[in-house]
Amino acid sequence: MQEPQIFLYNQGHMTQTMHTGSLAVGQEYLAFISYRHADNTEEDQQWATWLHQQLEVYDVPDDLIGTTNLRGQTIPERIYPVFRDEVSLSADADLSTAITQALDQSRFLIVLCSPRAVQSRYVNEEILHFKRTGKQDQIMAALILGEPNASIDPSKSQDPEHAHTLECFPPALQYELTAEGQLDKTKPTEPIAANFRLPDGGKGITNPNVYKQQLLKKGRNKADAERLAHLYEEQINTARLKIIAGILGVPLERLTQRDKIHQLNKARAETRRFRKIAVSLAVLTLVALIAGGIAVAQWRRAENLLSQIQGNLGFMNFELREVLDHYVPQRERIKIMQQIDAVVKVLQQQGHSESVEMQRQIAVALMQKADQVLKNDKLNPAEALPLYQQAHNAFIKLSQLDPDNTLFQQNLSVSHNRIGDLQLRLGHTDAALKAYQDGLALAQTLTQRDSGNTQFQRDLSVFHERIGNLQLRLGNTDAALKAYQDRLPIAQTLSQRDPGNTDNQRDLSVSYYKLSRVYMAKKEFALARKHLENALTQLKNMQNNGSLATDDEQLIKGGEVELLKLPHAH
Repeated sequence: MQEPQIFLYNQGHMTQTMHTGSLAVGQEYLAFISYRHADNTEEDQQWATWLHQQLEVYDVPDDLIGTTNLRGQTIPERIYPVFRDEVSLSADADLSTAITQALDQSRFLIVLCSPRAVQSRYVNEEILHFKRTGKQDQIMAALILGEPNASIDPSKSQDPEHAHTLECFPPALQYELTAEGQLDKTKPTEPIAANFRLPDGGKGITNPNVYKQQLLKKGRNKADAERLAHLYEEQINTARLKIIAGILGVPLERLTQRDKIHQLNKARAETRRFRKIAVSLAVLTLVALIAGGIAVAQWRRAENLLSQIQGNLGFMNFELREVLDHYVPQRERIKIMQQIDAVVKVLQQQGHSESVEMQRQIAVALMQKADQVLKNDKLNPAEALPLYQQAHNAFIKLSQLDPDNTLFQQNLSVSHNRIGDLQLRLGHTDAALKAYQDGLALAQTLTQRDSGNTQFQRDLSVFHERIGNLQLRLGNTDAALKAYQDRLPIAQTLSQRDPGNTDNQRDLSVSYYKLSRVYMAKKEFALARKHLENALTQLKNMQNNGSLATDDEQLIKGGEVELLKLPHAH
């Protein structure tokens, strides 16, 4: 259910997609990115956005996955997902509590360092809190502008007229803490720092080609500009890998060497995949033929193209979109997505969408397009809603055509979930609740049809949790309690069915914790204590059998502190 996540923090505003309100015990974030909002607004210098995307799409080399790193932890398959700041908590949420919990449950803190960040009280407080949880050595600095320790190093001078000379480390980043948790200004620190600044000290640019154009405008010849831009591209790639190496817990040298081989092999594979893309993008020719009026000979050519494209629609829905996410700039990605939309439109207009499977592929394409809208920080998230709804309606029709097809039913269930999440994100709580409830009814039907299907059970558990979270947010504690109570036996069943599955075991601890939270809200402290103790017992069992991640041990400490704060029943 809950994967390790990257938490993106923006000047005091915490964002979260799947879960709102209090963060759950057992929910883990690989990193917490703290930055000044002004450092993420200028085109080609949106470093928070760029960095979290780079972390999300990085392919961990196969021969590292599952091995033990320098910290004695298992290296994951990926650093994913990244939470963007466009998805915010509700206005009535306790931001300070939620942010504190997110920091407590994050393995690493990544600070985007600049003179603007130094001026941010929120960024400084985040660093202080993170250090006070005992994770001083798990902080990394991403330098985008300014000079580290310029304010305390006598050999460095600050010039207010030249930003690259100004201090870029917030005060909390400069010093160690005393035993009392205060900054010890007699003990300066040197956190791991990744340099994204331009060679001349200017603010870093996420796109090396833009840097090349700037050099050309300044009078550099083409060869010189290309050489310097290439060197800068290597610099920011090394800085990127430095942060990734810190998260994965491997030496930078090992990662850079393996990355070169890994990227070379992947490039060869992508060459083969792009040959298929060439077939897919033949739609441009097709659209031009249809738009210009088709003679008999042209129509034969168009029919041939249609058959090729139809056979590759599944490829375009999945593999091509994955390639776009990984390798194509956001602006160009939108253009290609529009071309894929043209494929769908042509297939519909020419009667090639009659097959059931083709209808499903077109619905999936709509879902994928909506996902792309939500990933694009320059687009309004509301634009994704009609796309999800079109896909949803298509899945309804397919489910009615073949009620016994569980794939269609599951696709419909996914669309309920996506719509619910987006409606909640847009602040439409009633619509979100209806989507979740409709999805719950469908998930119940699927589990009744095949009670042994683990995925169906997981889907059912997800809807119970979504409904519980939303009801609790709305203040409907009785409804929230029922949803969490309905989820608990599912979590218990999955835990017993596969004792070696760490996610199942953690989900069970989360289920207990959710119940303790709602009983706290109802002021039924004896029951709150009981379920919190159950959550802690589950976590400690995982710790004893070695399945609890080292960084998750703090969750036990946090739960024990919360337990001490609970009033005793009289």
